[in-house]
Amino acid sequence: MTEEAAKTVVPVPTSFLANEDPHLHKVVVTNLKKGTTAEQLKAWIIEKSGIEESGFVSFEVAAPKNAEKKTDIAKITFDSTVTTDTAIAKVMKLEGKDRQLDEFTVNIRRDIPQFIWDDPKLKAKAFSISKKLFVAGLPKSGCDWEAELKATVGRLVDSDETKILGEIEEFRVIMDKDASTGDRLETCKGFGFIHVTSEGLADKLAIQCASGLKIGGQDVTIKKDQPKDKDGTGMRGGMRGGRGGFMQRGGMMPRGGMMQRGRGFPRGGRGGYAAPHHQGWGYDQQQGYGGGYGNGYGQESWQGGWGYGNGYEQQGYW
Repeated sequence: MTEEAAKTVVPVPTSFLANEDPHLHKVVVTNLKKGTTAEQLKAWIIEKSGIEESGFVSFEVAAPKNAEKKTDIAKITFDSTVTTDTAIAKVMKLEGKDRQLDEFTVNIRRDIPQFIWDDPKLKAKAFSISKKLFVAGLPKSGCDWEAELKATVGRLVDSDETKILGEIEEFRVIMDKDASTGDRLETCKGFGFIHVTSEGLADKLAIQCASGLKIGGQDVTIKKDQPKDKDGTGMRGGMRGGRGGFMQRGGMMPRGGMMQRGRGFPRGGRGGYAAPHHQGWGYDQQQGYGGGYGNGYGQESWQGGWGYGNGYEQQGYW
């Protein structure tokens, strides 16, 4: 990275973001029919969500510069987190034709702040669609991991009196097991999960918790988990995601395999449960637990997402 480029990197906040932080007021709307106007989309969102017109602060629909793009997207800033949560929750719970505008199924998700896009540890899973957060870097022993998470992350959700996006269902720390008996030990594998009731809440908490926290004197990272496919394997960004394939590197299929740069159904090659490679499941690795660069929310881009300086902008939308 050049010295000039380094100056433009947005630092990750040093503490959890409060519920009314302005970073939580921005959304991106995807899969819009070409030619959709701001007035049409605004009226549709008001009708479907029940929010007031006064709740919109800024609104922009982008006509793609690339003529091959089949849909438009929009960036919206709302006046509060409650308004933002309401728009996301009410629209995304709709099914079938109820969520269609001009026969196109509309998706609304929180915009990923630039500080997440700029951090390699966070951006790898920033575009995952999941109801689960991955907690990395937990100390092996010497603390009550779940109690610490409840007192910090749980407090964020508890402080939101509306809970429009839902609640936390479970804090789960993955424990070591005795190799011979299978009995659960008193030490953990160094990572765990936070299960929530909606994808919208997972998106929100991933932004609020981007700073991470300290547990037992160790730096702990919280980010969205990559959901697994129906057969139990990690998608790694779906059909267009990260490295891997039927047999990673040196196997029956060359890199990319049957799933065209997506992780094929048998997980092979580099990795392993806690392997010290950047493709593995180890909690401190660059791509971590099933992560991948490839699953943008609208799957419009293989590299990037909603970030202001990257993602859709790189694909010719802005």
